[in-house]
Amino acid sequence: MFKNYTEAIMWINEISGVWLEFLLNASFQLTVFAMLIAILSFFFHNRSAIFLLCLWSLVLLKIMLPPSINFPFNNQTQWIPEIVYPVLTLTALDASVEDTQLSLQSCLFIFWVLVAIGLLIYLVFKNVKFYIKLGDSTRFYRKYIPANLKKQFEKNKIQLMLNRTIPIPFTAGIFRPKIYLPGSAMFWQNDQLEAILLHELAHIQRKDSLVGLIQHLAQIVFFFHPVIWITNRQINKFRERTCDDFVLANSQNTALTYSKLLISFIDQSSRSGMFSHAVNYFHQTNKILIQRFQYLINQKEKIMMKLNLTEKILIGLFVCLAFGISMLNVRCSEIQQPLVENEAVLKKEINSEEFQKFDQAPAPIGGFQAIQQNLHYPEIAKRAGIEGTLVLQVQILENGHIGEIKILKSLGNNGCDEAAVKAIQKTKWTPAFLNGKAVKVRVAMPIIFKLPKRNSKDNSNPLPPPPPIKSKTSANENDEFKIVAYDAEPTPIGGFKAIQQNLHYPEIARRAGIEGTVVVQALIDESGAVVDTKILNSLGDNGCDEAAAEAIKKVKWQPAAKEGRPVKVRVRIPVIFKLDK
Repeated sequence: MFKNYTEAIMWINEISGVWLEFLLNASFQLTVFAMLIAILSFFFHNRSAIFLLCLWSLVLLKIMLPPSINFPFNNQTQWIPEIVYPVLTLTALDASVEDTQLSLQSCLFIFWVLVAIGLLIYLVFKNVKFYIKLGDSTRFYRKYIPANLKKQFEKNKIQLMLNRTIPIPFTAGIFRPKIYLPGSAMFWQNDQLEAILLHELAHIQRKDSLVGLIQHLAQIVFFFHPVIWITNRQINKFRERTCDDFVLANSQNTALTYSKLLISFIDQSSRSGMFSHAVNYFHQTNKILIQRFQYLINQKEKIMMKLNLTEKILIGLFVCLAFGISMLNVRCSEIQQPLVENEAVLKKEINSEEFQKFDQAPAPIGGFQAIQQNLHYPEIAKRAGIEGTLVLQVQILENGHIGEIKILKSLGNNGCDEAAVKAIQKTKWTPAFLNGKAVKVRVAMPIIFKLPKRNSKDNSNPLPPPPPIKSKTSANENDEFKIVAYDAEPTPIGGFKAIQQNLHYPEIARRAGIEGTVVVQALIDESGAVVDTKILNSLGDNGCDEAAAEAIKKVKWQPAAKEGRPVKVRVRIPVIFKLDK
């Protein structure tokens, strides 16, 4: 799959960026949506269990929706004003990437993958182990099924099984559901058996086993997010209450007699941990059983098994909200032709005098290939393996010349932005026209800097060494310096190791293999503070100069002294940047 270790690291770094963006967006949206659901649930806590179940299930729906929805068409408005032109791809033909390492987000991605795989393996293992234990189950005789439920069992193709090793009843299976009853079921009264079967039948009719599986998969993906755990707990609670309501609405059992049946299972609650995550067992914990008991006893209104109009409207609004939050980050998957922004939006972003409608869009003379020919991949960016997309906003004047250029999206301090600007400036344009007259407009230009994939065995075009670095010292620069005689020279407190400890190798220089010496002239005052720095010998625009000056400024100095009194002096400090072999 990968030709070498470097390609694998680059792929992980790239995919981890997409993963982190997805997870952060999804987590933020999920938190906001769940908070709204929790507030609504608090105010409507006296509503029917079916309504509260539907309400919390919407959080599960939001989890399944992507944080942004991509559309395959391109007739939507963009934030970038006026026009978006086809994407230009710049490829460096002689680039290579060296010394690539895992980024912090890549390490987080690997940790997330390992934990998610571990949880998935645990889920599968527990299910396999559980179903193996059910192998000695026997069919529950048809004559024991209440007459009013036989048609429902035949319609849903439900099998009724008996297993003497299980303590409580439960339903297992998604497409071929089976209801498992404990050995004590042989001694249940008819009304008790009817209540248990109705309860499990409610699970089957709503496909709760499938919903439960989705819950656990979501919990694996977002194992770090407390909202998922809280949501699943609420769904499980209201799902059982809904099944309890179904029992009371479709049988002769009263709330009191059915509650006594629930209480009878408390003694077996300690063994509920043996159950698989893929089943709907009759209860979860003693606390939840008691809450269900209280819910049943305190019901004052008629049991509602369907949503009323108000509840349907609220559910519908929150379904729209779930999709609406995702659509806040709508992205067009491909740009194939110029797009025109809505005028009202444009006036908020740009001066209304600059906004100009047109009949014919501006175009580069010679086509977009003319811009491509003027593009040059900066050497420092090539050596550092810098890739990405930058976006320029370009003003095209009435004569086709280039006016103001703004960088809407930058690739950082690596020369790519400057290279793109120069390529645009060198290109002649045909202006935009309105009613046959040339007009001034602004266009947005996305440009992709992309390095080619190289074969690690291909050394025919080795990467050239970096260009020699010129000193920033001018011929008359030393004339500015006032030389002060002193008896004791200034020294850093903690020795020169203190400077070394504060020195950080810039990432872009490290990845580009930049080495060398930066000479910093520092002005140290009478208190031992560095009040001014000047670069006398530079390593170029790669961050080394700034890193050296910053390290020296962070160190406290023992000031120079003359005749026992501290004096202000200038010193030259060479700072060596050298990569480990």
